[in-house]
Amino acid sequence: MTTSSDVPLVIVAAGTRVQVSDVTPTMVRIAQGQDFEGVWLPRTDVTVLLTVEEVAARTNRTPETVRRWLKDETLVGVKVSGRGTGGQWRVPLAAVEGFVAPKPGPKGAS
Repeated sequence: MTTSSDVPLVIVAAGTRVQVSDVTPTMVRIAQGQDFEGVWLPRTDVTVLLTVEEVAARTNRTPETVRRWLKDETLVGVKVSGRGTGGQWRVPLAAVEGFVAPKPGPKGAS
């Protein structure tokens, strides 16, 4: 089994947030969560959402860089509830798979 990441992904399947144990190019397997545990679902039926840290690992950038991309809309993401007033970012896997990271600018550039 080839997985896209060593870290379980949080997804939305039929309106329920669950964790994934395995990901292939076309299927995901649910690790835990209500009636979906152990079930394989087509990736077209779910939206795979990555954390900022998972996006950073996939793009070989820092979490701070990923947050900057999200804030300036270089990368598409959504805020979900969490601590603080701002919540936490989640990024659709599809957005990361097609994303070409901008080249870093010179040091000190804004």
